[in-house]
Amino acid sequence: PKDDRARNWAIIAYPESAPENWLEILKSQCSKFSISPLHDSDMNADETQKKPHWHIVLIFENKKSYAQIKQISDNINGAPPQKIVSVQASLRYQCHLDNPEKAQYNISEVIAVGLNYEKEIMSDSEFNERLRAEIHTMIVNENIVEYCDLIDKLFANSDLKEHYNYAFNHTIHYRAYLQSRRHKNESK
Repeated sequence: PKDDRARNWAIIAYPESAPENWLEILKSQCSKFSISPLHDSDMNADETQKKPHWHIVLIFENKKSYAQIKQISDNINGAPPQKIVSVQASLRYQCHLDNPEKAQYNISEVIAVGLNYEKEIMSDSEFNERLRAEIHTMIVNENIVEYCDLIDKLFANSDLKEHYNYAFNHTIHYRAYLQSRRHKNESK
């Protein structure tokens, strides 16, 4: 028999049929998932409006069978599940990031549980570039001149875990840059 199991699945749910506690149901059955903003501006080929819906991406550590995921989908009155080939492409589709001809949805409205949505939708180089820019802005805006102050500040803020890891793994760069800022300030 053909293996119908996969680690990553997609479900579509509709506001009109989803139970009131559908988000809690998902949280109780999956620890890593993403829900798109409500797609309420999508159009059919004949220019009629599609029924409002959410795109849900479920991610598991181990493979799950179609029947297991169908049960989750049934619990929220969702459409039949589909296997996902590319998690990144599926997550990007939640806001139509690669489909400019479709209605565009705001990334900030994505509900992500157990994953960093922005990191997942970007290439590694794009994500690292964003981290570098945000750390640099923090250093300049807060006039940080000591590496320990930068690391302590990033470590203390749980929302900046990725920033902390990046700065920690690029010690030589940040120590040299901060030392140069310190010397520049001293020479004024």
